[in-house]
Amino acid sequence: MFPKVNIRRFFIGMVIGAIGLFLFTQTPIGARFLGRTPQNLETEKVVKKDLRVTVSASGSITTENRATLRFQTPGKLAWINAQDGDAVTRGQALASLDTTKLNADYQRALSDLRAAQATLERVYDEVKGHETDETFTQKEKRTLAEVANDKAYEAVVKAQKDLNDATLVAPFDGIVTTVTEGMVAGNNVSPGDTIILVGTQTIVFTALVDEVDFGKVKADQKVIVVLDAFPNEEFSGEVLQIKKVAEQTSTGGTAIPVKISLPKDPRFISSDSEKQAPLIIGLSGEAEFIVNEKKDALVVSRRATKRVGNEVFVYILRGQDRVSQVVKLGLESDREVEVIEGLHAGDTVIVNGAGDESR
Repeated sequence: MFPKVNIRRFFIGMVIGAIGLFLFTQTPIGARFLGRTPQNLETEKVVKKDLRVTVSASGSITTENRATLRFQTPGKLAWINAQDGDAVTRGQALASLDTTKLNADYQRALSDLRAAQATLERVYDEVKGHETDETFTQKEKRTLAEVANDKAYEAVVKAQKDLNDATLVAPFDGIVTTVTEGMVAGNNVSPGDTIILVGTQTIVFTALVDEVDFGKVKADQKVIVVLDAFPNEEFSGEVLQIKKVAEQTSTGGTAIPVKISLPKDPRFISSDSEKQAPLIIGLSGEAEFIVNEKKDALVVSRRATKRVGNEVFVYILRGQDRVSQVVKLGLESDREVEVIEGLHAGDTVIVNGAGDESR
């Protein structure tokens, strides 16, 4: 009869051994030793899809047109028809000064001009016929009348300009972004009080392309823009302009500003806040410059490919068996690759958990 203590050690050893064997079989090496595939593999299907090779760059929505409207002279504000967020059209009057005095000045200038013109006509009549023998007195009288008429005309032009400048008019279709606080009808305003307007007809996305990727960006290149505020929506555009001067980024790198067109979207003008958020100047996002693309390509994850020397292969899962398959690659993006030879749509490849990369 065995001692009691040895039986206890025997059973403890059996339990430890069983646990160790179980854990060993869950590893890729143990699974292959037992002739089966481990259960914790990460796999994926080989699919046909459109494959894009892109260059990414961060940026934001900007506009080509921006105007700061201000009165040229101080005065009392008669009325204002603009506030933050208003959509306006070209030629729309936004605010006006009290023009009572300006109108009076304009009418006075017109009267002075008519008087000067009448005097000049009388002088011309007096010197008529003396083109070749005009006396110094006649010449002086004619010149003074002409100068007085010119001054009267210039006074009319100035009075007309002052009257026109008393009304702020939108120079293009756009959105009011800022109205100086205190611009209220009845208040006195100065040239420092402004209405700021940004254009909606020249909305672009300006991306800062890293100098490393700059050589892959070209004029008219197709671009996909995704805004942080609308992550599930893509905006198609193309390269409009590549700036000639690089900028220093906040991290000390060098980037080149690239302007990208955006599709016409009514949300740039107005939006029903209860149903749809507006697209506003300054929204940030990511631009994907399409360097190359292929329709209906046979695609697998880049992580599924293994390389030994110049040979590329993947592991195909067939039942419980792991089979190595040499493949030939075509177009390659950061995350996916096109398989030209070696695989078929629907094949299951092992992405992770196949073990070492030796064959």
